[in-house]
Amino acid sequence: MGIGFEMFKLRLGDAIADGVINSFSSAMQKHAADQAEQEEIAQQESNRLDMLKTMVFMVSYNMELERSGKKAIANALSQLYDEEISLFSIEDQIDDAYSQIKDTNPKTFFSGIVSITNDRYCAAIIYTYMLYMYTELIAKEAITPAHIYNMYLIKKYFLMQRSELAECYKALAGIVQKDTDDIADMFEKLTCEAAIESLKSENLSLTYEESNIQENVEIEDSEKQIEAFYYQAISEAGENMDDFKKHVNLADKRPDMIAKAVKTYAKDCIGENAILIFDNTWTLNCKNGFVLTNKNIYIGSGGKLKQCIPLADIKFIDATVKFTSNKLTINTTEVETEQILKGTIALYNLLQNIIPLAMKVEN
Repeated sequence: MGIGFEMFKLRLGDAIADGVINSFSSAMQKHAADQAEQEEIAQQESNRLDMLKTMVFMVSYNMELERSGKKAIANALSQLYDEEISLFSIEDQIDDAYSQIKDTNPKTFFSGIVSITNDRYCAAIIYTYMLYMYTELIAKEAITPAHIYNMYLIKKYFLMQRSELAECYKALAGIVQKDTDDIADMFEKLTCEAAIESLKSENLSLTYEESNIQENVEIEDSEKQIEAFYYQAISEAGENMDDFKKHVNLADKRPDMIAKAVKTYAKDCIGENAILIFDNTWTLNCKNGFVLTNKNIYIGSGGKLKQCIPLADIKFIDATVKFTSNKLTINTTEVETEQILKGTIALYNLLQNIIPLAMKVEN
């Protein structure tokens, strides 16, 4: 069984494994108790498709879809769900996915994998089982340079962060019964920029990324990256996840909160592109906290503007997490964060990650 993935399985639901063999039956829809349950079913189906499409990308993009690759997919799914999933039962779905993605450039492909931004747990389990398929292909002596390059692209476009990679390597080590550090060393060496540049210099066919998309996709997709970092921060908040989701929000998801902040301390942000809002009040009255835009960060206290700091002038951010005090310090201005407790660290990491990206967002 996939050791270390109980949390992932609970999050994704066993419906993914069932759906690999058969589409969700109409009976599941009919017995959905309410709209929330129906949405959960739809999300599970979406996650299942994301998993399958990414597996097919890993074993076949820029190459022929070999039977060894199909078997690696079936074996990975069998390992994930601790049950026999035959290639015969899913081959049609694999072939269908291949027909859809074989002529699609990587940027377009990854923009359709909604799990990247909507569910970082799902993104992590998908990436882990790409690594597992690599070990399967190695064992069958079926690995090619394109497999390695595709694995690198998945890591790159999934925006896999160091903390997420650590969990993936730990889980894979449990599955294959290897030392975690050995697993991490192997895959980091395989997918580091130096190794990939060397691989490309020796295999001139590995040019499909550059021929189809801009090299610096991060600049073009700043808003998408910001969203990905936000969902990553929710995961990092751990036991304070629910409070974090309540008090820290992407601006376009909570325009009502932005409107409240504008009426109180963030009046001057009108005309700028609001990115993120943090509210440090129990009632969400948006009188304490901050609004981050593409130009400035507006810090409020008691419904009044405490400080407006241009993003280009931010030189220092620090987090304090103590039993008696939870706060951020931005340059010299303090922002109380007692509503999210240890989620303060996640918010600190989020700001570090997204402020450079926010500056690239246009009005």
